Amino acid sequence: MDEWRRFANAHLQEELIAMAEAIVASLKSEEEAGTPSDLAATAKAFRELQQRWQEVADAPLHSGKRLWDRFKAAMDFIRSRCEVYFAQLRQERSTSLAAKAALIEQAEALANSTDWVKTAARLQELQKAWDESGPVPGEAARNLAQRFRAACNVFFSRRRDDLGSKKKEWDENLTRKDALCERAEQLSESTEWDVAASELKKLQAEWKTVGPVSHKKSEAIWNRFRSAADKFFERYHKRHELAAAEKVAEHAVHVVGLESLVALEEAPDDLAAQVQALRTAIAGAPHVEGAEMKALRDWCQRMSSMLPPSFTESVAAIVWIDCTRGF
Repeated sequence: MDEWRRFANAHLQEELIAMAEAIVASLKSEEEAGTPSDLAATAKAFRELQQRWQEVADAPLHSGKRLWDRFKAAMDFIRSRCEVYFAQLRQERSTSLAAKAALIEQAEALANSTDWVKTAARLQELQKAWDESGPVPGEAARNLAQRFRAACNVFFSRRRDDLGSKKKEWDENLTRKDALCERAEQLSESTEWDVAASELKKLQAEWKTVGPVSHKKSEAIWNRFRSAADKFFERYHKRHELAAAEKVAEHAVHVVGLESLVALEEAPDDLAAQVQALRTAIAGAPHVEGAEMKALRDWCQRMSSMLPPSFTESVAAIVWIDCTRGF
């Protein structure tokens, strides 16, 4: 059985020799023609022939040396022509090896960084550079890749854990800031000026002690709090004008009461009582000056000339005129 295998191998060796000698002939032809050879493809074929020969290396003793000499002669010629390519390939791999080693050193130096944003961006740049740095053969490639990947994994695992703890802290801070916003919004409508102003200042001071929230929600929650505070303090600075407006509004209510009586066609039986009640209310209204109040006063006095005829015959008319003059 062993002799038959050797005999079969001899035929396979003949085929490999023919393939190698065909490559030799092609290289010589290209050299004579001045045509550049595809050394990358030739080198690949060279390696494949070497591997296949090893698989059928056992040949009959009487022909084994002769076949090997032919194959070796052809392969030596191919190797000599590919030597420039092989030298270039060795140089590229050496350069790639040095580049990958440098990238590993940088990645390992950054593995324990806590500057999460900048370091993550830098490691992503290193990962891209790694992919572009070219191949390294064999076991060295696996060892280098494992070291580089391990350094990157250390950093990104630490960043993920840190982000998880920060999210919890951000959520707690957001809850506190929501509560401050709610209270500020309640105070924004207050008219207890000094009390509300003092409390809002305390809320502003407390806000500064609360830590950060998620970047996506930071601006919105701050704008909400600031808007409530701004609304109150704008009203606070105009509080005297607002107070005067409220007083004018109180007088305006009484004007409406007078107008409703003017609109009546007949004087009611209790006209005097109604007018007297308005007179008392007007007398008790707060004093206020200003253009709006002057306009109300002028209007009330003009209403005296607008009394229905049935009113002028009533004792209420005297009270009425005195009432309108009370503005």
